[in-house]
Amino acid sequence: MKRKPFYLLLCTIFCYSLLCGCSHEEEPEFSLSGELNQIPTPTTYSDEELAIQVSDFRDHVVTFYQEIQTLSADNTSYEKGRELVEAIEKQYGERIEELAATDFTELSRTELDSYMTELTSLTTKIREAKDALTLD
Repeated sequence: MKRKPFYLLLCTIFCYSLLCGCSHEEEPEFSLSGELNQIPTPTTYSDEELAIQVSDFRDHVVTFYQEIQTLSADNTSYEKGRELVEAIEKQYGERIEELAATDFTELSRTELDSYMTELTSLTTKIREAKDALTLD
C-alpha cells in the first residue's frame, strides 16, 4: 500500500514536467489571406520580338548542329553518337540548311510559333546526339 502514493507522486511530477516544457504561446494560424507568391504573368512579345527570338534560336541550332558534326569527325567520339549524327544529317541536314537561310521578319505569329516548335524538336535531337558522342 505504501507504493501507491509513491507512484502517484512520480506520475504527478512527470506530468508536471511535461506541462512545464510545453509552450503556452499561441502559434500563428495558417491563413490563405496573407501574402501569396504570385506567378508572373506570361510575357507577350510583339511579332518583331518573337521573330528576333526565333532567329536567335535558329542560330543556336545551326551552331549546335555544326558542333556535333565536328565532334563526330573526331575518332575519339563514341560510335553510337556518330551513328546518331549521321541519321540527323540524313533526316534533317537539308532542313537545317533551309532554316539557316530563312528570314523570319515577315512571318506571322502562327508561323513563328511553328518554327519555334520545330527548332525545339531539333535541339532535342541534336542534344541526344551530342550526349551520345561524349558520353557512353
